[in-house]
Amino acid sequence: MSQQITGFVAFRKGSKRLALKNGRLLGGTPLYQIALNKLILLKRQGYIHNVVASTDCVEWQEACRREYGNELIIHNRSEAISGDLINEGEVILDFFNQYPDLRGSAIFLLLCTYPFLDSKVLVDIVETYNKVASSVYAIKESHHMPQKLLRINQEGQLRPYLYDSMKQFEANTKKLKELYPLAYYSTGAFLIDDAFEKLSNDTNLWNHDRIYGVNDHSFHVDIDTEEDFFMAEIYFEYLSRKLSGNTEKD
Repeated sequence: MSQQITGFVAFRKGSKRLALKNGRLLGGTPLYQIALNKLILLKRQGYIHNVVASTDCVEWQEACRREYGNELIIHNRSEAISGDLINEGEVILDFFNQYPDLRGSAIFLLLCTYPFLDSKVLVDIVETYNKVASSVYAIKESHHMPQKLLRINQEGQLRPYLYDSMKQFEANTKKLKELYPLAYYSTGAFLIDDAFEKLSNDTNLWNHDRIYGVNDHSFHVDIDTEEDFFMAEIYFEYLSRKLSGNTEKD
């Protein structure tokens, strides 16, 4: 496939629930750098062509220049494109406006809040994309099927999330799996072909009918709170002991 692929990590400074989340050190390495390292490796192996660090933080931009030099592109996000309600599609479109020579590139977005996303999964995503030339997501089977979820109505009573009556509710997971297809959720990586053209029409990355999935079996913590980061530290410590062969207490 001749289309270039650009790896993209977006990490703004102004996270609210966990301050400076994207720069938190996990095993001594900032979360944004963990994601960039994976994309830089893909680039060195020839799977992708460019890597972009997209951030509004001058300090993080300078850290990236020191660490990677010419191996990546710095996308300087303005305040207007760094707010809470800005989605990834708008950020990518702003990047294309700053770097018009790359408008023909597909975008491979990697979220730095998923530090344990397996590199093999990333390779599988690229290889799948090269076959289907369409959006490809890393997906994981959901432990909580939507048919099993509950909501609270205006009277404070429980109702099935997808139905109006409790008579339609089925709590047995095994029965649900027999009756309905498995439910999945995205775990933070995707490619999108003809990105500039699609995002120029609609910046919602999910508004495309042709989306494919690659099953992701890596350990997942989506870091959004202090508790999430604590869990990530525990798992990182476990992996470190496992690599050193010291897992007797696990």
